[in-house]
Amino acid sequence: MSATEWVSDQAVQRRSDMPALWLVVIATSFNFMLSFANARGIGVSGTHVQIVQLAVTGLALAMTLLRGGPAVPLAFPILIALFLFLCGVAGFAAGSSDIKTIYDVLLLCTFIALGSTLRRVPLRFLNLVLGLAAVVALFEYFFATAYTQLVDPLGYFGNTRAWVAAALGDTFTEGAGLAISTIRGGGESWLGLSTTGHRVGGIFLEPLSQGYFAAILAIFYCFHFRDDFWRRTLACLVCLMLALISDTRVAVLLIGFFYLAAPVARRLPPQLAYFIPIAGLAAGLLTYATLTLGDSTSEFVFRMSLTFDTLLKSPLYNVLSGGVDLTFAADSGIVTLLSRAGLLGLLVFFVVCSGLASMQRREPMVLILVVIYLFVTAMFGAAFLSIKSAAILGLLIGAVGTGAFAPGFSAERRR
Repeated sequence: MSATEWVSDQAVQRRSDMPALWLVVIATSFNFMLSFANARGIGVSGTHVQIVQLAVTGLALAMTLLRGGPAVPLAFPILIALFLFLCGVAGFAAGSSDIKTIYDVLLLCTFIALGSTLRRVPLRFLNLVLGLAAVVALFEYFFATAYTQLVDPLGYFGNTRAWVAAALGDTFTEGAGLAISTIRGGGESWLGLSTTGHRVGGIFLEPLSQGYFAAILAIFYCFHFRDDFWRRTLACLVCLMLALISDTRVAVLLIGFFYLAAPVARRLPPQLAYFIPIAGLAAGLLTYATLTLGDSTSEFVFRMSLTFDTLLKSPLYNVLSGGVDLTFAADSGIVTLLSRAGLLGLLVFFVVCSGLASMQRREPMVLILVVIYLFVTAMFGAAFLSIKSAAILGLLIGAVGTGAFAPGFSAERRR
């Protein structure tokens, strides 16, 4: 192949990958765009949000099939089928099923499959989505009033989420405002970056999604720049800034941990990732038991109780087969998955959604850090499965598994 033909072939490959990359940008930002439309008097309801989300997911699935199907081991679809079967068993035992949880898991799996069909995910794609998030976040941080007038998150969520509408009642009548979760009740952020308690949600509208998005990108920047200390440091600092102004402590701690642990994780066997969920459950139970013996009443203990106190009080039958009572633990992603699919289903989820079952090239750093991310964030709710962050997580997991997204020196060598 001549140099001209090679350049032309590379250009065609890049263009053919662009629709999938832009679909992830849409998945990340469509709530912002719908909120903008709602603030302009175009009424947006929860049905509209669901239609857009289903359309994005459907397009991801269609693109995967049109591109020749996912380049994943046979274990990936088999384990997805096993997870669905276990959800069916748990639903039969409990007398009810939860379509949303099943959809959220399949959403992440769909983007993993799509990512595995890409030829190359350029670093500038990560820089683009990070830059977009940073620009909107800084705009909100410094010009909160203008931001709320532009997109009116509170009005948008009041229209599209029943629980927000119920919380607002008749108190929200006019004017723009930040989402409920964007203002700390105590009037001051935990991390001290805002004296008014303002947490930045940016393009995601919600602070938690912004924090988790930053933690995800930190994983893949650490992977891409694993041999470039200064670029890895700079990228992680930008991610840390996003997490800090979102006032999301879990994300801040995860980014710091990923930055420090990445050089070690790359030298560990990838099989270690299989044991992290089991070790995490054991360590969590031990930590929770130790803290409760000391009569601690901190919020951290309360958040841990949603997972571990529920597990300790649930019948063994429900822990194993599903149907754990979610009355007081609906804000724990681990308990929710356990209730919907049983203990085996929970473990299958971590294998399928971390890349352990889909990667042809097993990269220990990515596998280990992603499993840690999934486990820690699952302890504090189900927001980690939101399409706003799950789409880019899935795409990058799939791309790493085929070598479409690789460390900097490897990418350069393939050009």
